[in-house]
Amino acid sequence: MKRVDGYWRLYKIDDQHTLARYGTNVEVSSLIPNFVMEKLTKSNLPANMDACFKYFNSGGTWTKPGFKEK
Repeated sequence: MKRVDGYWRLYKIDDQHTLARYGTNVEVSSLIPNFVMEKLTKSNLPANMDACFKYFNSGGTWTKPGFKEK
């Protein structure tokens, strides 16, 4: 991987609800066509969003099982 960036955008819906939007920018190689990159990125989207949901609902304490920091 050449580059991985991520960002959060939070939008207030009302006094008790917030919409969280997470986005990523991933660049693996300039040799891989964009359509292949998009397919690989989107295939992990449901699992990544589920992990974000669990992280938020745990107050920032949940980590993916088997995750080890380097």
